[in-house]
Amino acid sequence: MNLKQQFLEIEKNLAPCVGALGELHPNSVDDLAHVIKAAENPKEILDIGFRRGVSTAMWLLTSQAKVTSIDLYSPEKHPSGDFTKSVTYLTKTFANRFQFIRMDSLNIPKKEDWQNKFDLVFIDGDHSKDLVLADTKNAIQHLKVKYILFDDYYTGAAIYIKEAITKYSLKIVNTYLPHPNSKWVRGVSGGGHCLVKVL
Repeated sequence: MNLKQQFLEIEKNLAPCVGALGELHPNSVDDLAHVIKAAENPKEILDIGFRRGVSTAMWLLTSQAKVTSIDLYSPEKHPSGDFTKSVTYLTKTFANRFQFIRMDSLNIPKKEDWQNKFDLVFIDGDHSKDLVLADTKNAIQHLKVKYILFDDYYTGAAIYIKEAITKYSLKIVNTYLPHPNSKWVRGVSGGGHCLVKVL
């Protein structure tokens, strides 16, 4: 099976999709596999914004990294539906490689043991200007990561992502276009990605 087929098998075990989430399209799994190589095969990934675990599942599938996913909501109280099933499945299937933590990304500076822990941060939480800039600042100044992947680079959030890239003198390594070729029932196919290196 190719990566997309493998992901679709995993996806069957995640919590059901509720509404149009705008989550990553299954074809994005190939993009994330490319990110893993471009980001020098990270050993630890922080995934900001879990929702039902689609991107987390893709990271776990395309790498050997340990993945920590954080979300402001507990899985059973998420406004988009109960995603306890996803957390349970990913914890069981990827033993010792996956951890879910309910926390606000603004509290990252309080996690002193996270300094220098992560090699890559995926910023896919709140897409407002303040939160994009705050998540970027925390990734660089507190977590001291080498690479950041921004989600929704080709959407309205792009202006804030580009501001963060300029403000923190980040080097664009690669950009990944959305997958417009599908009518993905779960909403939009995602707004593309931008991988940057912290200099």
